[in-house]
Amino acid sequence: MTDLLERSKEPTSAGDQDAKPLYPKQITTPEQQAYFRQHAIERALERCGIELSLLDYELLNLSIVHGHATFLSRQDYRRKFFLVDHQGTPMKALYDKVHHQIITFIAPE
Repeated sequence: MTDLLERSKEPTSAGDQDAKPLYPKQITTPEQQAYFRQHAIERALERCGIELSLLDYELLNLSIVHGHATFLSRQDYRRKFFLVDHQGTPMKALYDKVHHQIITFIAPE
């Protein structure tokens, strides 16, 4: 992880010193990221009855990032609701673009 953060400070091309970094700056600490991840996994079990592994959680995150999830609505300027699919079961996820991860799951309606 440290290597990625160091590389993010490098320019994107040889002569381009004012270029934006390749990776976003670390906004949250690893402890905060772990808390959000654990909270979301617990809410998936509690509200949707689905037991997610860390890999499942990361795959659901990637489905949002890569545009495979269905956008439902916006909660505020940084949080959006998406419909994600976990092994054929649709789940409503709240994604935080600042933290770049799912922060909770909402019970199906």
